[in-house]
Parts: sequence; C-alpha cells; structure tokens
Amino acid sequence: NFYIAEKRPHGNCRLENSHVFHHTPASTIAQIDELVSKMPGTTAYKALVATNGDVEAPRNAAQCQYRRQKYLKNQKITCDEIKNLILLSYELNGFYKLLQLQPETSIVLMHDQMKQQFANLLTKTTEIIPPYYDTTFSLGEIYVSILGYRHAMLSEKSILPLAILMHDSKRELVHERFVQIINHELPDLHKKSILVTDGENALKNAFRTHYPTMLQLRCWNHAIKDIKLAAKRYYYNDQENHANDDDSVSKTKKEIIADVMDSIRQQNF
Repeated sequence: NFYIAEKRPHGNCRLENSHVFHHTPASTIAQIDELVSKMPGTTAYKALVATNGDVEAPRNAAQCQYRRQKYLKNQKITCDEIKNLILLSYELNGFYKLLQLQPETSIVLMHDQMKQQFANLLTKTTEIIPPYYDTTFSLGEIYVSILGYRHAMLSEKSILPLAILMHDSKRELVHERFVQIINHELPDLHKKSILVTDGENALKNAFRTHYPTMLQLRCWNHAIKDIKLAAKRYYYNDQENHANDDDSVSKTKKEIIADVMDSIRQQNF
C-alpha cells in the first residue's frame, strides 16, 4: 500500500476535479500565522492570495481558518471556559466585584479607578449627575446591564461606564444584588444623582431598596419607543375604524403614527 498510495488533497479525495496536492511552504505558513493573529482566516486567505503567487499561496481558505482556530485555542488559559473565567478574575484583581455561576449567573465588573473618578466627581461638582441604567439584549445568550453616568466636569459631558452586570435572568433579585454592591462601593451615589432607567420595575425597585431617597426618571428614548408601539397597537386601529366616517382623505398607517408622534414631541413636559 505504501508504494501504490497516491497523495491527494485533504477532504473528499474521490472527486476527479480535485486540485493537485502541494505542500505549503514554511514561509507561507509563517505569513498565515502572522495574519490570523490579527484577522479572521478568510480575510487572511484573501490577503495572501492577492499578494503571493500561485506557488506561495495558501492551499485553500480552510487552511487559514484552521490556523486561526489553532491560534485562538493557544490564547486560552485552559480548555475549560469556567476555569478560564475564574483564573481571569484572579488576574484582574479588583475588577470583578462578584462572580456567581449558580444558581444564576451574575457577574459584576467595576474598575477601582472609575469608582474613584465618580467619587471625586460627587465631591467637586455642584451639578446634578444623571446615572443611566439599562439592559441590552443583543450581545448573545446573556444579558448585559450597564450603569453609566454623564461626567458633568468634562467639556463634552461624555457618558462613561461605571459598572457592568452580566446576568442570565431578568429577576429583580439579580438587579438588587448588583445595586447592593454599588451601594457598598459608593454609598453617597444618591446625594447628587438622579437615576434614569427604561421604566422596568425590577430596575427601579432594586435602586429604591438601597437608595430610597434618590429621584428616578424615565428615559425619554424608551418612553418614545413605548408610545410609538402603543400608537401602532391601539391608536391606529381606532383611527382606522373611524376612517369611513371622515370625509377627509384617509392616511396610511405610517402617516397616522408620524402625526401622533409629532404631536407628542411638541408637548412641553
């Protein structure tokens, strides 16, 4: 078998139109390894095909993708994701304020320097500091709630992150544990702050438990979205039912919703 074996490409070698097998030069492998440390394998493959000749080009895109996966695997501390997370928390000492995996995943991140910056702002500014607390649902299988604030002493009034909560449940208990840690780190948060949230009860109640005297407001952007959603669901149906009784030209759904939103924006609250 050793003498009659024929070298063929990796993959389905039974195909008659398979390309001729060739070894990739060591210099090309080195170029692949350098590129895949900065970009995906397919991007690295296109870059090398455009710059190298046929002899020094990678075998195929799968080869670059394999080298990319090999590079990413070597960057991991271990092959155990949970162990990686625990070891990373040891390396970033002080950044992890809570690392809970069971019964619910709850990870609280807060940098000590950012905490000190906010504490200094509380003592030096005379303006009201609006902290913003909102949850995003577009980062995968886990929720990420970010507590940020508008820095009153910066010329552009930039919004900076203060603390982050990563969680897999929207229960009020999870947010309450987060606010409990914030209260331990920044007990004077409520003195010059007005909290802005999306109006979710779990978020509001958690802050009300530990900061009972802090004023809470609803985010205007979230309020507009909720009003627009309600207008689509209820107001449009009511207008459509009375369209036949009106002699004026009937409007489309988009025009009706736009009119009601414009009238709301023009109100002085």
